[in-house]
Amino acid sequence: MTDPNCAAPTPNGRTPVRLADTPGYPLARTVAMPERLPYRSGALSIRFGALEVHPDGDPEELTREPHGDGTRITYRIPALAVSGRYALDARPDAVPELDSAGNLQPLSDTARQPTVPLAARLAAEVQPPQPQDVERWTARAREHRTQLLKTPNGGELVYRFNVHNEVYNELFRMSGVLQVWRGQEQEAGMTRQMAEITWERVDPAQKESPPVNKWKHGASGRSYNWHSFRVHHKLQAVLSFKAAEFAEKGLAGAPNKYRAAYDSASAFATKVIATGNTRDDMTEMDQHQIYKVISDDRGTPPPPVEDAAFARHLRYAPLMGAGPLSEAGLDVPDHYIGSPHTTEPLADEPDHWEPLTEDDYAAIREMTRSFYHHEAERQTAEANGSGDVLHEGSCRARLADAVFTVVLGPDGHLEQDSALKRITDARVELPPLELTLDGSGTWEGDAGRLAQERLDSMAFLPELLRESVLETVRYAALTGVPGFSPNGTGPRT
Repeated sequence: MTDPNCAAPTPNGRTPVRLADTPGYPLARTVAMPERLPYRSGALSIRFGALEVHPDGDPEELTREPHGDGTRITYRIPALAVSGRYALDARPDAVPELDSAGNLQPLSDTARQPTVPLAARLAAEVQPPQPQDVERWTARAREHRTQLLKTPNGGELVYRFNVHNEVYNELFRMSGVLQVWRGQEQEAGMTRQMAEITWERVDPAQKESPPVNKWKHGASGRSYNWHSFRVHHKLQAVLSFKAAEFAEKGLAGAPNKYRAAYDSASAFATKVIATGNTRDDMTEMDQHQIYKVISDDRGTPPPPVEDAAFARHLRYAPLMGAGPLSEAGLDVPDHYIGSPHTTEPLADEPDHWEPLTEDDYAAIREMTRSFYHHEAERQTAEANGSGDVLHEGSCRARLADAVFTVVLGPDGHLEQDSALKRITDARVELPPLELTLDGSGTWEGDAGRLAQERLDSMAFLPELLRESVLETVRYAALTGVPGFSPNGTGPRT
């Protein structure tokens, strides 16, 4: 049968596959617009559509070896050619409200057929927990809230949580944050497993219970503390983006609830670190020891986080085209920001700052990219098709030496006349993507020049496009699309 996600074969007989259209990725705000537009200042974004990937050359088998009960085959495609269309869009600057968004005009209907539905992708997408499990965990949390309210320090802890609960609820409704909270990649489902372990070990009726944090994830070997701090820093990154956006929009007299939530979470982490628990170190603590630490605490709350320490979670903002931190009301020396092109920790961080490791910075970078994509999707959805196209044209890229590895099940084989195409796994390695936009050198006025400058400095946009290519050709290899799977295979029957 014909895969509906594939475009028509090219003259060389190789079938291209189509990528999903992108949202409008934000480039800049408050930009001087061309005189032909009815508004003097506006926001810029860029989107891509009609994207196709063509195999340039036949698959060449590199290795074939036994793998369990099946066979693992590694092969290369000399190059993958990516082609499509781009549109540089403008919209009027939004009214300065916290959740306002831009207006982006969608591409034509003919370019909007996505290639790979999410349900068909192979990545281990974590399913939501069952409602009855959520209810059990929530009921246990309510039990401890009642217990905490019986002590002054416990009551203060509950109060601090309630003050910022609205902000945290907003974050957890964001798709990018939700995936991080559930766990990704090797840590898939780790948060859910930690929730179950915590529920088991903090039963208030138990007089003796095992340490809450003495646990490791079976698949990855990561610890309870490791995942807790990783998620903490990813959420701090999102809070810093929202706080900077709030400050940049200049809402006079309005308290920055995102910065307040950031400071509160940092203060809580500082208290946790004081117990000897960090991302890499563990002091075993059961529920009764945790209650004692809370009850015995006599320290004053840490002061608000300094701008320079706060800016560390904004380190990778330049990679999504953001303006200088001064636009967000931050006065931070350059040497306290760090290069956005590395995950190395800063050399001179003061001892009283919450420590950030290279792994923490890698997590912050990953979250920055996810947030950028989420914001593009949100703004595109809220725009509902309004805006103006400043420039549009063709775009292209070439990814040389794409390496594929597929695993065939025990009854899978590659004979030309066989209908058994039991590819059970597929992995793809691609080089970095360098995108060429035809005509970008002629973009007009300040808006065109600024858009080009931002695109030249952005790393996340080509990374996101490369990721889309990778997922799409991986799906094509798994399903046996000619030109993307080993010689002799075809679509599954």
